Amino acid sequence: MEEKKIKKKCCRKFKKKGNFCRKCPVSASRNQAQKSAPDNSSIDRKKDSVQMKFNNILLIGFMGVGKGKLARELAGRIDYFAIDTDDLVESFENRAIRNIFKEKGEAYFRNLEQKVADWLAHSVKNTIISTGGGFIGVDNLNDIGCVVYLQSDFNTISEKIMGSPQAKKKIKKRPLFQNRDKAEKIFKSRLPLYEAKANITINTAGKSTREIADELLNKLKSVI
Repeated sequence: MEEKKIKKKCCRKFKKKGNFCRKCPVSASRNQAQKSAPDNSSIDRKKDSVQMKFNNILLIGFMGVGKGKLARELAGRIDYFAIDTDDLVESFENRAIRNIFKEKGEAYFRNLEQKVADWLAHSVKNTIISTGGGFIGVDNLNDIGCVVYLQSDFNTISEKIMGSPQAKKKIKKRPLFQNRDKAEKIFKSRLPLYEAKANITINTAGKSTREIADELLNKLKSVI
């Protein structure tokens, strides 16, 4: 009863000023809720508008072609999250891919990629997914989303990796690239798979990540 009297008496006074009365428990709680709520205007970013029939954008291509960088660039421009299939495998196993290859072998790793693909197809929406170079081998790739093939020649990819200031780290993360000749053979064997599975193909030669993103966003509008 006392609380109602306080509210009735003091809230009338503060209503004119558009404030809440500190003495009123109800008003005070509402005031706190307003303060706690996120200010959408302060965190909202301008996004490119891309309405698609596909839930996800799946980036495929050989290792080192720039799928991860493109995923992050796109995530900054449309209302999608960016995730990476290699990161998901490592999280699932709680160990680095190079150690999975070393301790369990490539076949075991490919089975993990299929588990990731199954999860993506059933549980993930509105996401940009960068993939490992061999993720093309999963049997439900096109069920996951719009498949975008980032095309480049082997020499360009190799020079990009070898010429990086973090070349040793990049090669260490890619067990199949530690032998260049073997890596080139794998590259050639995968080309038909990349081309067959792609909904969209973008040649990345001589283009910045931003330029590739611009081209992809324009092409995505044509598949609405």
